[in-house]
Amino acid sequence: QEEIYELLCMETGFDFMEPEIKKTEEGYVQTYKQQPRIELDVARAALKKEGEECSGDSSCFFESPDGRYCIMLSDGMGSGVEAAQESGFAVRCFEKLQKSGVTRESALKIINSALVSRRSECFATCDVMVVNCYSGEAEFIKAGAAPTLLVRNRKIHRIESGTLPSGILTDAETERSRCILEPDDLIIMMSDGVLQNGEE
Repeated sequence: QEEIYELLCMETGFDFMEPEIKKTEEGYVQTYKQQPRIELDVARAALKKEGEECSGDSSCFFESPDGRYCIMLSDGMGSGVEAAQESGFAVRCFEKLQKSGVTRESALKIINSALVSRRSECFATCDVMVVNCYSGEAEFIKAGAAPTLLVRNRKIHRIESGTLPSGILTDAETERSRCILEPDDLIIMMSDGVLQNGEE
């Protein structure tokens, strides 16, 4: 078993987890899984505006069919119930489309078209982070979203976008950026309600 492990690591250049061993009629089968480069620890919090029944922000965290982990935060325009309905729609729609195999780009276009087609003005920001735990690559996709903060070695790096929220333009664009995450990195995704006058 140790020789097989060392051979796999040497030939592939990857590290592997302890193998799963199953007994079959023909003998034993060993299954090796690649060791992730990073592990995710996700937490979320929301605070409603004073006088409102609920927060206008919605979020989700799930594993997509391609094995990557997706986190989405959406901020509905305004506050309270109406804002929560807008952001909730965007988040639920994105997760369902992703799990059904629709690409992230197409999913965000569908959400934008759906919001534009509604009779009343209906806007929502879309802030998406997609992480490949094996390579450590993180992709950030933003549509009108507030800055994301990457905290590494006590230094703060801002990931920003100048795009508009979904639901304003029929041909709305998203902005993408990528980076390689390191163990102990801290990512803070937030809505503009966390920022006051553009300052942390």
